[in-house]
Amino acid sequence: MKTQNNIVGLKITEKGLGILNLEIMKRIGSPAKYIKSKIANYRIFGKKGDVVVIGWKEKDFYKNPIHANAFHNSLKQLDTKEAPYVYITGNEEKVIESLLQ
Repeated sequence: MKTQNNIVGLKITEKGLGILNLEIMKRIGSPAKYIKSKIANYRIFGKKGDVVVIGWKEKDFYKNPIHANAFHNSLKQLDTKEAPYVYITGNEEKVIESLLQ
């Protein structure tokens, strides 16, 4: 269930984030479209070494289903490139706490 306090959270290496951003950009169509998208406007919740925890408000993340699909399809590319990540959704406080561990 989507609520105002839910987020889409991602724990990923900086290298993986770079790959993810490029893959999403390809699927959205251009750097300009990507930069204007809600997907590019993630919050950084923490960083430890080369691992970063980012997230989006769930209601904003799913405003454009094409962009949300681009994100999910791009995650599949991370699997093929052996870029580790943890992806979870839910209550903001619980997601952030879980990903920062």
